[in-house]
Amino acid sequence: MKVRKYLFLIMVLLLLVANNPFQVLAAESSGTATVSGVAGVSLTQKFTDEENKEFGDKLEDIENKVENVEYKNKKVSRFYPAIDGLVKINGEPVTVNDHGEFNLDVEPGKYIVEFEDGVSCITKKINIKEGETIDLELIKERNFKKFIDSMDKNHKNKKMEESSNGNMGHHDSNNVNTEQNDEVTILLNDPISGDHQIDEIGEKGRTGAFVHCNRFNGDAPGISQDETYYSSSTYQAFRNFIGSDCDKAMVDYGCVSIGDMGPCQGLHHYQDWINTNIQNCSLEIGHGILYHSH
Repeated sequence: MKVRKYLFLIMVLLLLVANNPFQVLAAESSGTATVSGVAGVSLTQKFTDEENKEFGDKLEDIENKVENVEYKNKKVSRFYPAIDGLVKINGEPVTVNDHGEFNLDVEPGKYIVEFEDGVSCITKKINIKEGETIDLELIKERNFKKFIDSMDKNHKNKKMEESSNGNMGHHDSNNVNTEQNDEVTILLNDPISGDHQIDEIGEKGRTGAFVHCNRFNGDAPGISQDETYYSSSTYQAFRNFIGSDCDKAMVDYGCVSIGDMGPCQGLHHYQDWINTNIQNCSLEIGHGILYHSH
């Protein structure tokens, strides 16, 4: 009697499998894997022991009050999380959150994970197994001083050329052609009239003046900023950069060459430069090209 009962059960099972052959196969191949991680650009500045003693507490204050700023081991970092479209798995864009984090379930196999910031591409090849989770860090670290100096290089060369030709400072010309574009005067000829910001160390920004770059008009809530131009190696330059037009454009990856503007011809007052240069951060975020506060 028991034998017949077992035979009956076996026959029922065989019939079920025969009617739904994928049920058992699904149990064998339903396993997935997970690829997760974080991507972005970290703009960093290292300080000496002496500098750390002088203003380390001020950098800690910035860290406490500004999101995505970290001060650790005598190094301050400004992190720009990746945005949608910059992280790809096997060539397909992956959704990232506001922190640059991504998480994707995939079938086991080989994958190429990439983060491209407009300058360089971080690539990692993985071979993931069923049920495995691989966590990746795709963060490109760039030096703040080199980043700023690469932007200023062309500007400094141009200032030297102007100085040798006697064209520095305030220019006036009766042959200037201009056209209005909202609040911005687009300058078509050289030389031009108007207030020229020389960008000397310690020079305070003047509203309405022509500047090379609005990178020191920061407006980060809760921290003390003075809208003054400083050497790229100083704590003050980093402080005034936070919340500036340049910083805001980088948050949105608005400048194609994030982290390597080199050299950024920026907001110089020559129309041919403005037209051909893709790295005008103020224009990228809808602001005027003249110096302004927020």
